[in-house]
Amino acid sequence: MTHAASSPDTVDGEPLVAVATAVREFGHLVTSRALQDPRLAAEIVDTLAHLADRMRTLDARERDREAELAQMFESPAEDGKPMSAGITCPVTGPGNPLGLAGSVLRDGATAVGRFTFRAASAGLPGVVHGGHVAAAVDGLLGLSVVQLTGVPVVTAMLEISYLAPVPLNQEVVITARLVSRTGRKYVVGAEGRGDDVLLFRATSLFISPRSSTEPTEA
Repeated sequence: MTHAASSPDTVDGEPLVAVATAVREFGHLVTSRALQDPRLAAEIVDTLAHLADRMRTLDARERDREAELAQMFESPAEDGKPMSAGITCPVTGPGNPLGLAGSVLRDGATAVGRFTFRAASAGLPGVVHGGHVAAAVDGLLGLSVVQLTGVPVVTAMLEISYLAPVPLNQEVVITARLVSRTGRKYVVGAEGRGDDVLLFRATSLFISPRSSTEPTEA
């Protein structure tokens, strides 16, 4: 996965975040409520179809890859400030209706993420699906490299040791720190805790893409 910022575009963040938040909430309700009334189901489907048709009449959201990269690397988070991967990032973006909407702060040389996984993230009852945990970890670790070093990276390897079930509806704090750097290779470590219980440890290898001016040798 490539780790970069979302667009400094012309989208008005307030209505986008409001809609995304409502859709996320609705998704959690769909997965946690016993929807057995066919009339209610039909009403929901018709309403969503109508709203989708209206959304299709809007202009497409414009994104500029180079502008996004510049925004990410030229403005790293200051100590104590939020680390952002953009408004529609699937891990930390409040404007992504299908995302996790976690928050990440810089704490010196550490990135501290806070996630509360809800009904749509469930694997077994009451337990977060490991894939959603992995998405949060990958996004957080990649963001920490980018914001702490100012270097673009892509994920080469992610290893997670699950030590206890990750609970739903409980804040999970994930702390990430750069462990080592060798050339274009960055190793980051992290651990996740909930209610002072160590839930998992993770290690990830990130690679900074070779620039067009670099030699071809490894």
